[in-house]
Amino acid sequence: MATPDLGVALQEKANEARRCYNAALAADPGVQGHLVLAVRVGADGSVCSSETLQSELPDDMNACIAALFARAMFPAPTGGCIVAHVPILFKPVHPDAGPRRES
Repeated sequence: MATPDLGVALQEKANEARRCYNAALAADPGVQGHLVLAVRVGADGSVCSSETLQSELPDDMNACIAALFARAMFPAPTGGCIVAHVPILFKPVHPDAGPRRES
């Protein structure tokens, strides 16, 4: 079972995937889309595997994100290894758009 700490760590790593997105934006300023990554976290918190389940993104970006997660170390799950599905949405952020408001 995923612990709250593991969930937070997976989200933090998903935020780091912005580096892969920024590299893709340099090649194609219009790139955006959704990705779901399956990350298998071992009983000790190491990543056993990281693979793309669904994606609307370029293959090189998918590979960059999968590799980012594969090199990570996470808090150990409770009761042994788990497979976490990590959804990530990438959209360009325009600096002149002003602050976003949630409703």
